[in-house]
Amino acid sequence: MSALYQWFMAMDLTNYDWIRRRPLTDAYKEMCNLYTSPVEAVFFEEFYDKELWRELDIEGNKDTSITMTMPDLFTMYDFFCKRNRFLKDDTKATSSRSFIAKLVDLELPMTRLKTNGYNSIRMIPQDVYDYIDTKRWINGYRDDEDEIEYVDKGEDADEDYFN
Repeated sequence: MSALYQWFMAMDLTNYDWIRRRPLTDAYKEMCNLYTSPVEAVFFEEFYDKELWRELDIEGNKDTSITMTMPDLFTMYDFFCKRNRFLKDDTKATSSRSFIAKLVDLELPMTRLKTNGYNSIRMIPQDVYDYIDTKRWINGYRDDEDEIEYVDKGEDADEDYFN
């Protein structure tokens, strides 16, 4: 322990740039997304990545229009919130009405309609993903990547520092 302490204390950190030299790990990127984004945007990122509409036997690819009932979409959202602990307790995440209001407030590229007597939503998952990406509600860590200059320090560089 003493040798390790001496080694760390001998490091010269006076001109070390803590912002530009910090590693951008997956955990850091995830934390940026979770704490700077609306929960609904993070939900739709997962909805897109995992193609969750397929769980309901809804045909369509990421770049084609899909229609699903609002109760089905809300059930997925509620489960997402509980699984990721966005709730203070085990109660429902929110009401279906407030969820719809939030989607409208975020101005997501979706159309509300009635199908077979149910309130439904029509969207192209790729358009929703592109919208939340453009708003920087997901992938927000890219701003940090732009700040960082990757400088080759030759033999003194830590080989896996930025990986």
